[in-house]
Amino acid sequence: MDLAEAFSSLETAAFWVLFPLLRMLAVLLLALRKRAGWLVLLIEPVLSMVLMVAGGGFSFGVLLLPAIVAYGWWRWRKRAADGRPPVHAVTRRDGIAAAVFVALVLVFYGIEVVPMMVVHMTDVAAIVHTLLVNALTMLLYFGLARGVVEAWWLGIALALMGLGNVVVGRGSMGFDNPVWLSEGLAFTVLNALLHFYGWAKWRAASKETAVAPE
Repeated sequence: MDLAEAFSSLETAAFWVLFPLLRMLAVLLLALRKRAGWLVLLIEPVLSMVLMVAGGGFSFGVLLLPAIVAYGWWRWRKRAADGRPPVHAVTRRDGIAAAVFVALVLVFYGIEVVPMMVVHMTDVAAIVHTLLVNALTMLLYFGLARGVVEAWWLGIALALMGLGNVVVGRGSMGFDNPVWLSEGLAFTVLNALLHFYGWAKWRAASKETAVAPE
């Protein structure tokens, strides 16, 4: 096996196995309101940058998630009465912050992603889908960083979208192999269940705890 084949195998394994496992571990820790979840979430973009640089490329898009991780780590320094980061139902201020954040994310990804996809003759539906998934994913973690219970709904929606992609577009996505198809289905279903678990945990916590005095 030459270097190119080895790198391709490593990248494939990271994308289909390691990254989903790391993302789910981070989601579980965030569901339990463990601050360490942000550090686990940071591993994926760091590894992505390493793989991109090793392959001779780079994308500024991978810098957005580390920025949100830093924001979440900073916000979660506060503690509620139960000793964990406080959570709450969405407020008007959260809605305004989310709208501004989504606009910035769309501009951020649009400047880099859309021209590249147009050059490769990607259809409009694929461009919209890519921007939507990226925006919702970043909004999910932005909402979790702010302790918004309803942010978990975005994770559930993304998992269901992923499930639809696996079932409907399995051939074009490389899921024509039964092993990859089974793994894709297992990851997406487990991901949906983890986000539902996070919503249930945070919903209960928002009713039982209050912010402790600083």
